Amino acid sequence: MTLAGFRIRLAGDWTEFAKTLQGLARVNFTALHKILGEEVLAQVARRFRTGTDPEGKPWPRSYRARLGGGQTLRDTSRLQRSFTYRADPRGVAVGTNDIRARVHQFGGTIRPKRSAYLTFRLADGRWARVKVVHMPARPMLGFADRDLRDLEEVIKDYFEGLIKR
Repeated sequence: MTLAGFRIRLAGDWTEFAKTLQGLARVNFTALHKILGEEVLAQVARRFRTGTDPEGKPWPRSYRARLGGGQTLRDTSRLQRSFTYRADPRGVAVGTNDIRARVHQFGGTIRPKRSAYLTFRLADGRWARVKVVHMPARPMLGFADRDLRDLEEVIKDYFEGLIKR
């Protein structure tokens, strides 16, 4: 090949290069996105297990956990089990349909809708009646440097597996 007065000649055994290209042609993005979804769910599970946010900072301890023992957001584990993912060739979405997740993720204020007070049972069996509850943020989803490195490793392993076949 001649390019502006330069001549380039490529020679050698192209077998490995051809195998690499064949491996890359087998990319199944839905499969890759499912693997990434599983990794994010594992990260969320780790947050519930350790009671920490994506940066590793402890969640503010809940009133229920302080009063009755146990772990914050782990009374029934219903919220944790509600996380799921949906993967297709274009990407992966991770989330939950549990309406409580938003206030725990971002924090917020809960006010009664149909009466003057919120009424709920405390961990010790007594009933509480309050006009407002201020919830601190307890982020479950998010990506710290460690999470991103783990996801990069998953992607690297996936592509290396395709190339080595």
